[in-house]
Amino acid sequence: MSEMTLALASIRNRQARSRGIMVVPASVAAPAVAALALVAYALTLAPDLYSLDSPELAAAAHQLGIAHAPGYPLYTLAGWLFSHAFPFGTVALRMNLLSALFAAGAVAAVYVLCARLVSRPAAAAAAALALAFSYYFWAMSLAAEVYTLDAALYAGTLLAAVAWRRDRTLALAAATGLLLGLGMATRTTTLLAAPALIAFAWASGERSPRAYGAAALGAAAGLAFYLYLPLRSAAGVDVAPGTYALDGTLRPFDLASWGGLRDHVTASQFRGDAFAYGPLAALREAGTFVAQLTGAFLVIGLPLGVAGVVRLWQRDRGALLLIGGTAAPATLFFINYGTLDKEFMFLPAYVAWAAFIALGIEYAVDAAVASQPAWEHALGIGVAALALPALLLVVNAPLVSLRGDRSVRDDGEAFLGRVAPGAIVYGSFTDVAPLQYLQSVEGQREDVRLVNSWTVDDAFLVALADANVGTTPFYVMDRERALATRYALVPVGTPGDPAGYEVRALAR
Repeated sequence: MSEMTLALASIRNRQARSRGIMVVPASVAAPAVAALALVAYALTLAPDLYSLDSPELAAAAHQLGIAHAPGYPLYTLAGWLFSHAFPFGTVALRMNLLSALFAAGAVAAVYVLCARLVSRPAAAAAAALALAFSYYFWAMSLAAEVYTLDAALYAGTLLAAVAWRRDRTLALAAATGLLLGLGMATRTTTLLAAPALIAFAWASGERSPRAYGAAALGAAAGLAFYLYLPLRSAAGVDVAPGTYALDGTLRPFDLASWGGLRDHVTASQFRGDAFAYGPLAALREAGTFVAQLTGAFLVIGLPLGVAGVVRLWQRDRGALLLIGGTAAPATLFFINYGTLDKEFMFLPAYVAWAAFIALGIEYAVDAAVASQPAWEHALGIGVAALALPALLLVVNAPLVSLRGDRSVRDDGEAFLGRVAPGAIVYGSFTDVAPLQYLQSVEGQREDVRLVNSWTVDDAFLVALADANVGTTPFYVMDRERALATRYALVPVGTPGDPAGYEVRALAR
């Protein structure tokens, strides 16, 4: 923390005590803020299976399998521990709750970080709760996903770096490196934050090779979680990405080989999604991100964040370098990333913006309540600071809530109940992953062979159909164009709203 921020905090605390205003320590306020967020998440939590990556991640964690690239080893091991340590409800529910706990941890870390950047605890609490109740952050706190763990580790890294600047110990340098390494063991793009962390350390006057060495050792310890991938692959896994034989059996990728591990950790199969846009399209995507950020904080957070950036430039440029410099590279990378659900990949950017909002709220509160009496002063601070998170809570709760939504399980079980014994089912990741969860975690329809289209192409689909139609019951989850002229696609379930299609030979 800068000397100016320390001085302001000390002055404000003395003024508050002289007016009879209670100052709540961070050790009490941070858990309280996190608990408030966790209650909101628990009331809106997905009660069972959700879509997107959730079924695959839940199955991989519970079965000690391997998730899709880059593998998410830290999340997998944390999920295995949590899902086995607390045997309540379905595995999917446990993993959903784990996302909520990670989110609450991120909110607590953001509160402590903001409390070190501003001199008003109410502003820090407001910013942390604004993050907690912002649309995208809240939405990703309700189902099994890696994003809230990513946000928690990023917030923890910022907090450790700020703490290290204040107390130059090797332990804090190592802790900062460890959290960065754990972040990379969650999402490899966390590596993009490393240059700004080094620049922050250098700008803060750190010249000791021992400090940088301690940070590097900490990062290496975090990255050691990637050893899980080759070790588990060598032991053999049933839940893992891979290729398929023409009888529909899975052949997991060999991550015990250097080439296989390298391709998986670097997500080579998604390489075409990186830098997917030309200059004009990238500008359009940047505009979309700004619009999402603006909407996430109900417009109000945008000017508050801008005011916070200006205030931090005036007060503590080192902290601005740390927060902005670590968030910007990954944000730019995902702006140029060509995937449909990338709006959830920006959570570290929302963490950074929440820190800026804290400073903006402090500025606004200072201007609004400076001359009021003691009780009005305290009340005015609370009302002004908490207006934004209260508004976000009311607006976003009905928009994000997954309470009572069991549609993914119901649809999956209904489809599996309709397919013939010993069938082969081919479909997209989002369609097949829930079926794989039901099969591998709960033992439903283990006679069915599931083929995930992520690692194969249309040519393989045609070959798969040619090898099995007429001898083995064969189904596709969507009306596959590659088969439309070669086979008859008979709807499974309601003809007007089919759950999938049975592939049959054309009538002659």
